[in-house]
Amino acid sequence: MDADLVFKNIDKIIAGVTSLTTIIFGWLTYKRSNKIKKLEEEKDYLRKRIHRTTSKLNPETHRLLIKEAKRSVQIFGINALGPIYHCREEIIDFLRKRDSILQIILLDPTGDIFREQEVLEEDSIRRIYAEWKATLYILKDIELYSGGSIELKLHTEMPDRFLLIIDALNDFDHCSKMIINYYPSKSGVRGYMGGQFLSEFILERDRDSFNKNIDYFQKMWEKAVRRDIDDFIFNNE
Repeated sequence: MDADLVFKNIDKIIAGVTSLTTIIFGWLTYKRSNKIKKLEEEKDYLRKRIHRTTSKLNPETHRLLIKEAKRSVQIFGINALGPIYHCREEIIDFLRKRDSILQIILLDPTGDIFREQEVLEEDSIRRIYAEWKATLYILKDIELYSGGSIELKLHTEMPDRFLLIIDALNDFDHCSKMIINYYPSKSGVRGYMGGQFLSEFILERDRDSFNKNIDYFQKMWEKAVRRDIDDFIFNNE
């Protein structure tokens, strides 16, 4: 009887330990699950916060990106006066680098679409055209001071965005970035007042928009017509 009692007590002890172990493991699992959930929530919060921060753009953002450029700078827009004017010195320094490439696509000022854009922005004094001309003179000035060459093309399609693309001409890496400014469709609102974003190829959150806008630029580049800056400077078009 004593032996049976001992075995029964041992069974009870084992059962109790097993039950306690189960409770402890359950509690640890619950605690770990809550910790993982909390970390995921913090990660999501930080991701959104960083995205909001990096999406706040100004002329200094354009300047910093061009200053960082190592291989190529590509610009697409109506007249692109903002970045060309604000980043003149940075573009000159960039073009002085060996094998640097600057590609620019602007809206053809002689086409009907240019006039439609002026009407959309309620531009009765041809401000957009004056800015376009200023861009060409600044580009010529950049060429003279840098000793580099600028590949200029003109397009004739209604633009819906501005693009400044850094180091993404032939392949992408951690240096590949772009500024995207989607033009507002509302009448009387200037193009630069649309939503602006900084997109980086290295960030998974930006990968889709980055690739789509690279494709957009490449298609527009293929369709656009190459022009010489001197044609507009010396022929007074």
